[in-house]
Amino acid sequence: MSNPLKDMEKPDVIFCIGTNMTECHPVAATRLKKALARGAKMIVADPRRIRLAELADLYLPIRVG
Repeated sequence: MSNPLKDMEKPDVIFCIGTNMTECHPVAATRLKKALARGAKMIVADPRRIRLAELADLYLPIRVG
């Protein structure tokens, strides 16, 4: 994560690459969910279909290798 937590609720679009935020960063994930409830869109790029991908507006399965 490269943004301050206080900024997590402000974006219109959130792009998560290779992070399992719901399990590894639960505080940040809570703020992310608030942003989604506010109407933010989320794109998740990850080789695994993690729980965060289920919340995404767009899931991009990255091919490993």
